[in-house]
Amino acid sequence: MLVDPRHGRLRSVQASKRWANDLTVILNARGGDDRFPVDVKQLAYDYTKQVFPGDPISLVQGASLPGFEGALFKAPEGELGWGIFYNSNITSPGRINFTLAHEFGHYLLHRQNHPDGKRRSGLCHQPTSVELSKRLC
Repeated sequence: MLVDPRHGRLRSVQASKRWANDLTVILNARGGDDRFPVDVKQLAYDYTKQVFPGDPISLVQGASLPGFEGALFKAPEGELGWGIFYNSNITSPGRINFTLAHEFGHYLLHRQNHPDGKRRSGLCHQPTSVELSKRLC
């Protein structure tokens, strides 16, 4: 568990610094000073398959998400990993990349606290698998 109930915020800050350092090392090795813009989709796939092989990001794609910029959800029962979706109405590649990075951050920091992927938190509502499947159909 990333957030220790006794130290809550401190543990979360330490974890986020660790993820940032790890990802910076990887990006430096891949492209050095010429690594921008970061391919967040590929980074999420590669990093999670290596570091969390039993619980990776297994799907990243656009979807109809009225009222949402992005979503993170656990794969349906019997399937491996997590999915990151961004609103397919977004046309700016920079905004799509930002949304992917935002949802990837939720994956790194919160998936252990919300292993079923069901979570509501202010503007960062993450639809349940049922909500998302209704929108995708």
